[in-house]
Amino acid sequence: MEILGRDIVDGNAESITILKQLGYSYFYELEDTNIVNKLPRPLYKLTRFVSGFIMNKRLTKRYQLRSIQHFKSRNYSMIICSHEPLA
Repeated sequence: MEILGRDIVDGNAESITILKQLGYSYFYELEDTNIVNKLPRPLYKLTRFVSGFIMNKRLTKRYQLRSIQHFKSRNYSMIICSHEPLA
C-alpha cells in the first residue's frame, strides 16, 4: 500500500484508520540499508559504473523491515500491514 505525505495528518491517514478498524495493528516499511544507494544521483552512477565495469561487481540493494509507530508527513512508497508482529 502506498501513502502520500499530503494524506497524513497528525500521524494518521484515512487509509490507516480503515486498516486499523479491519484489525491491522502492525505497520512496516522497507528501508534500504545500503549506504551507496543513498548517495546523490551523479555520485551513485559513478560508483555503480566503477563497481560494475571496473571491478565486475554489481551493487545490491539491501532492505530491512522497519516498524512504523507514528507516520510522519512524508511519502511511503510501500507499507506492509499485518495482524500480528513480523520478525
